[in-house]
Amino acid sequence: MKIRNLIIIITAFSFLFSCGQRQFSGPTEISEPTLGYLSGEWGVHHIRYDNVVIDTTYLTIFHVDTHVSFVEEADTISTGTIVADTIRCTDMYGAGISRIFIDDEDHMHSEIPMVEYLNGLDFIRQKESGLSANLEDLSIQHATFSPPFSPEVTKYDVSFSSYPRSFQLTAIAEDSAASILVNDVEVQSGQQIIVHTSPPNFIVNIVVTSADGQNRKTYVFNILDK
Repeated sequence: MKIRNLIIIITAFSFLFSCGQRQFSGPTEISEPTLGYLSGEWGVHHIRYDNVVIDTTYLTIFHVDTHVSFVEEADTISTGTIVADTIRCTDMYGAGISRIFIDDEDHMHSEIPMVEYLNGLDFIRQKESGLSANLEDLSIQHATFSPPFSPEVTKYDVSFSSYPRSFQLTAIAEDSAASILVNDVEVQSGQQIIVHTSPPNFIVNIVVTSADGQNRKTYVFNILDK
């Protein structure tokens, strides 16, 4: 019995000694892809099946943790979750697009959608240039804005005491060198123009582009028919 116990003790000591000599490398580090911070202004190129750009739109991306929202002209057009290097989102532009691939922090592209004529979307971050694409002031004669005009607010309801057939509008850019489009017609900063309406639903889109073309902002004015 004593010999048996001695053998067990020696065996246990040998095992513990060998464990003490063993080198452990520790847990393997897993390299996560660097996604960058996606919040900001993005240009979206709509690519036709023959790789021709058929349309370019602009949207704002809000990125918090793994959650992403796509906002175009103050309307949320899609939301999604980041999984690895892919944004899995709700259908975008009604084209069956539910996956957007993050190439780097300034470029993304979509999967091929279900619509026949479209090959996909390219997303390009709009670089900050330090030049303004804001309106400093906007006035419409005899009109009331809701909310009151502010350069940072881009969507408004506009009401009159009675619905006008036309009205006078003056848009003043924060940077006098910026370009202004009112419903696709170029105007000068501070120029008073006449806008003709067509009830019941009439919208004025004012697009301001910075002097270097790097920044763009769209203001939307919904003319209410009371």
